[in-house]
Amino acid sequence: MGRTRGSTIEALSIINGDISENANISPPKLGIITREFVIPLSQGRQASGASALQLLPNTPTGTHLGFDLGTWGTNAPKLTTGDVKVSSTNRYGLWEINLPYHYEDALPVTLRVSSRMNTTQADTSANVDCVAYLADEEGGIEGTDVCQTEAADMNTTDVTTTDFVLNPTNMEKAGTIWARVGIEVVDGSTGTAVIGQLLNMKLICHCRG
Repeated sequence: MGRTRGSTIEALSIINGDISENANISPPKLGIITREFVIPLSQGRQASGASALQLLPNTPTGTHLGFDLGTWGTNAPKLTTGDVKVSSTNRYGLWEINLPYHYEDALPVTLRVSSRMNTTQADTSANVDCVAYLADEEGGIEGTDVCQTEAADMNTTDVTTTDFVLNPTNMEKAGTIWARVGIEVVDGSTGTAVIGQLLNMKLICHCRG
């Protein structure tokens, strides 16, 4: 006996192959899966100063990360601190991150950052850090810094992946997160160039469908 229109189907009783490509299914009825979204480094903006919200420069300066374009066809562009040997230097970028429309409200959100030191470690420390705020619809901020992960050690020439866990309590689909991500280096006596690199960033969140 076939199902009648409007009847209820038990959870997990239908598999992917049972559904046509143009099925009209309401998103709230789709399963929840973890998705990754690339956050383009090229959308990074200056986080402070007279040039705040302008795109990050090609040359790192002041408190701003800058781009290293590398060699076309050999290297992918990346953000760097520039050479910060024999100094204590913090350089940042600012990103506006929009949660996807199919994000499931209040479920875990993570900002995954890949970084490394270019060829030489700092003789004291090098950390990658994140501070993030959830914007409201009235031009304000909801609560305090939602990043629950402390600054992480990246003082190695190997690629380091850091998961910055964000407090999802007040997060909703299509919400806006402002995240400042930076590299903080302390170096006292290194003779060769000491350069921190930010290689890529991803937003990881739970979505319907």
